[in-house]
Amino acid sequence: MSLRLRQLRLRALTGAIVFGVDLRFDDGLVVLRADNTSGKSTCINAILYALGVEGMLGTSYAVPLPHAMTHSIEAPDGSEHPVLESYVVLEIENAGGDVLTIKRMAKSQGIDERLITAWNGANTRSCRE
Repeated sequence: MSLRLRQLRLRALTGAIVFGVDLRFDDGLVVLRADNTSGKSTCINAILYALGVEGMLGTSYAVPLPHAMTHSIEAPDGSEHPVLESYVVLEIENAGGDVLTIKRMAKSQGIDERLITAWNGANTRSCRE
C-alpha cells in the first residue's frame, strides 16, 4: 500500500486579511529546499499536525505551528494582525487514485483543535470553511 501527499494548505485568518500558502507535491521523491526561516519545518510540522501525530515531536501536545499560525502575523507592509482562526488542510492519495482531504484547526473560535475533519475527494472547500 502506498500513499502520497498531494497538497498542503496553510491558512491564517485575521479580521482584514487571509494569509496562507498552498504547496503541491509532485509524484516521486519530494525534497524541501529553501533558505533558513523559509518554512521547511513549518511544512513538516503542519503535515504531522494534520495527521494528528504531533505527539511524535515531543511530550507536549501543543499546536506545533509558528506564532504566525496561532497568535499574530506580520503583513508585508509591516503591520501586525492578530490571528482569529487558522487551519491546515492536507490531501492524500492512495495507489488506487482515491483522494482523502484532512482539515484540522490550529486556532479556532468554537471548534476543538484536537478534532480532525476528513472527506473523500480533493479540497474544494473555500478558505473560510
